Amino acid sequence: MFDELTLKRIERILAPLLQPRTRPHVKVGGTVAYRVTGQSIEVYSCRPAWDDPDEIIELPIAKFRYVRTRDTWYLYWNRADERWHGYQPMPEADRLDPLVQEVLDDPYGCFWG
Repeated sequence: MFDELTLKRIERILAPLLQPRTRPHVKVGGTVAYRVTGQSIEVYSCRPAWDDPDEIIELPIAKFRYVRTRDTWYLYWNRADERWHGYQPMPEADRLDPLVQEVLDDPYGCFWG
């Protein structure tokens, strides 16, 4: 579990990921949120279902995992098989910032499509 100070730092680092990402052909945009579970942070998109606007769908974007014994952050992406896989172009870093920037830039179209 992260302490309160670390959670605030994580929130500040993740802030750029939570900004709206709208495209002209999308009529109703979703929001990007995150949840912290243990030493993992999952970033996901929330939006209404196309056939039922009252139903909210969560679509996974990225997952960050911190391993305290190695003092290392790991980045994962959700493939078509709906499982988390290590993101091979940049699988780990000693800080969260560069991994968040990699998700924002998304040079291979793994996170934002």
